[in-house]
Amino acid sequence: MQSVATDSTDADDNHDNEDVKLHKPSTLRPQSDSSTNRSFTQKPITGFIDFITDDELNTLQEDLAKAIFSSGTPLSMVGSPYWKKFFENLRPSFKMPTRQNIAGKQLDELYDDLQSVGRLAQDQ
Repeated sequence: MQSVATDSTDADDNHDNEDVKLHKPSTLRPQSDSSTNRSFTQKPITGFIDFITDDELNTLQEDLAKAIFSSGTPLSMVGSPYWKKFFENLRPSFKMPTRQNIAGKQLDELYDDLQSVGRLAQDQ
């Protein structure tokens, strides 16, 4: 556990110096800088705090839905614990949409968007 000081906006919530569970750092090997012929070790990032806005989450979920639809990937992919773990490791604050959400809301919105693009193309 590492203590992470939060910014002043959290001071009112008594979250200063709150302990945060962080991801395990990867091990980096010493690298050689050929221009100076010195060896150095880069310190690994031991963790980070990830925050995602509602708009960004919606955009990411829409992008995922488009990728699933365009590749013919089964909707059950979003329920797979391996895919969930992959996205959790990639972006901890990303919430995987449900299969029902992708097959309903996301598909309907994408269809409407494509219909409006098609109408625009016909009007020109």
